[in-house]
Parts: sequence; C-alpha cells; structure tokens
Amino acid sequence: MPSPRFVYLDIAGTLLHKPGLAPAFIGALGRDVDNARFLATHKRVSEATTFPRETTAAFYRSFNASVLDALGVEPTPALLDAIERACRGLPWEPFDDVDALHGTRLPLGVISNWDARLREVIAATLPFRFDPIVDSSTTGIDKPDPRLYRHALELLDGTAPDEVVFVGDSLHLDAAPARAVGMRAVLLDRFDVFGSYEGDRIRSLAELPALLQA
Repeated sequence: MPSPRFVYLDIAGTLLHKPGLAPAFIGALGRDVDNARFLATHKRVSEATTFPRETTAAFYRSFNASVLDALGVEPTPALLDAIERACRGLPWEPFDDVDALHGTRLPLGVISNWDARLREVIAATLPFRFDPIVDSSTTGIDKPDPRLYRHALELLDGTAPDEVVFVGDSLHLDAAPARAVGMRAVLLDRFDVFGSYEGDRIRSLAELPALLQA
C-alpha cells in the first residue's frame, strides 16, 4: 500500500455535529433514554435514510418518527411537534477530536453532501484549510454516486487514487463509494455500529495519524 499523499474528509458526523441534539431530543421525549443508546440509534436510522439535498420540516418529521420507532416509542403528532420545536436551529460545532487532523501532516480536502452554505459553515467552525471542497450542491452529484469521488480525484492532478485517503462516518455514503473508485477508505465509527466492517475502522479522529503512518 503506497504512502498517503492527501486526505479527503466528510463533514457532518465526521468533523461537525450538533452537540445539543441528544439532550434536546431526549428532553422533548420526556423519559429516561441513555445518551449513548440514542446516538447509536440515530446513527443507524441515518444510515438507512436517503437525505434530500435540501431538507425540510416534513422530512425531519418523518425521520424523527423513524428514530422514535427504533427507540420503541410511539411517534404521536404531539411528540413530533415537541421534538421539532426542541431541535430547531441547533448549531453545528466541531467534534472534540478534530484537532488530531494536524497530526496527519497531509493536505486536506472535503467531499460532502451539503447545501450552498457549506463553505460558510466550514469557515465559521473549522480551523483548517480544505482545498478542494467538493460538495453536492456545487456539482449536482450526491453521495454515494461514485462520480462525485472521481471528480474529487480529478482535482488532485498527479495523485493516484490509492494515495488518497477518504475518512467518513457512513458505510453507504462514504466508505463503499470511496473504495469503489480506488481510494483508501477509513470508516469513522464513533458509535460502534459497524463492528463487522472489515476495512480500516476508527472510533475517533485521534486514531487517524497513527493509522496513516502504519
């Protein structure tokens, strides 16, 4: 395996999250639900959901109903209303481990399904230079379409696919398509929901520098 020369990363769930989501959702639920269980359940439902390029209140209502079903809670209209009010407008913030990216000592880029605000969000939240930033809004191509990943590779003139690492938190959207185009995929499994995955898997970005140097 050649030494990596470049690292692409996903954004949502990989570099950024909404730390207020779990307490807001559980608070609206009005019952004792373990935080770790909620986060793992939310991740499993996310993995099985096709997210539209532009999310709507109706989409999140349906998504939250699926999360409640997975938690064994009846998704009543009143409960869905309470969750929508509690979770509306929560800010994106970096995960505590993002500073570990400095330890990779490699140039960084982004491949993300996001709307037109992606560059604004990155500039406001992450202290890194990402170049290029490849997103679904600009290209008109959504993950897991391999064309998005091939386009990202074409922007790295002279770098072979197996010299490029892609780090993301989704097997379906990130690891599988990255591997399909020849990248080295690293699955970031923060909530231990992909235990059977046989490729490179980490639980924290703090593990990434050592993995890349191995």
